[in-house]
Amino acid sequence: AVLKGYKLLQVPENKLLRTELSTKSLEDLKEILSNYSNLAAIYSIKGDYKKAMDNCKNDLNINLLSLGENHTYTGLSYTNIAAIYYNLKEYPLALEYYEKALKIFNVKLGKEHPNTKDIEKDVYNLKQKLHYQD
Repeated sequence: AVLKGYKLLQVPENKLLRTELSTKSLEDLKEILSNYSNLAAIYSIKGDYKKAMDNCKNDLNINLLSLGENHTYTGLSYTNIAAIYYNLKEYPLALEYYEKALKIFNVKLGKEHPNTKDIEKDVYNLKQKLHYQD
């Protein structure tokens, strides 16, 4: 069942996945998301960014399908994906995902929230890095 669920997550348009997620409680969804986030963190630490990215994208797909584009968990998923792109030195993609997270955090958490400020710093630093690479 886990392997089947994993394969379903590869295709976000899958109606079966949407049905499965809609029948889960918020606590169940949090546990699933936590598992993907934890696996992504472990793979990142090990330097296996492909597996880390796969888990982050599964986490993002669940957030998008179950919580929507503007939920803070979705913002956290974007942040995790951005961090992997940063580690891969794919700075334009990292910036794109950090900016998506920043947009959500500004609305949901406010400009003065510590998470919002951290992402603002990441965006600023990436823009500086990209500017100096030109």
